[in-house]
Amino acid sequence: MLEIRAGAGGEEASLFAEELSTMYRGLRLGSRWTSKILSESKSDLGGYKEAVFEFRGLGVYKRLRFETGVHRVQRIPATEKSGRVHTSTASVAIVPIRKKVTINVNPADFDMEFSRSGGAGGQNVTRLKRRYASSIAPPA
Repeated sequence: MLEIRAGAGGEEASLFAEELSTMYRGLRLGSRWTSKILSESKSDLGGYKEAVFEFRGLGVYKRLRFETGVHRVQRIPATEKSGRVHTSTASVAIVPIRKKVTINVNPADFDMEFSRSGGAGGQNVTRLKRRYASSIAPPA
């Protein structure tokens, strides 16, 4: 999943976010990836306020995982009349799509022991001790 959101910079930031999405979608052409738009919100000038894409293919996350973060551009935009340099930002988030995993835990594999502390000060702290059976492996 690739999510792009326009940041600081107003309409220029939304145009920058749209250019980023075009760049990432163009990257899939040489990689045999597939992509589809899950949601999008356009600005008045045609840029993206936010957009979410789903990329599928071999090595997608491995290749895109370091793109996560805030991207910044400084340029004289087409929307500028005076020729001043504008700084615009857009955030990019790359989230892997994981398969759903079901873990079945046998209640007999738990051994619970409750104890309460006593003593000066009147603090009563409840402690729960759990023993996991060696047959339960943590999810990979």
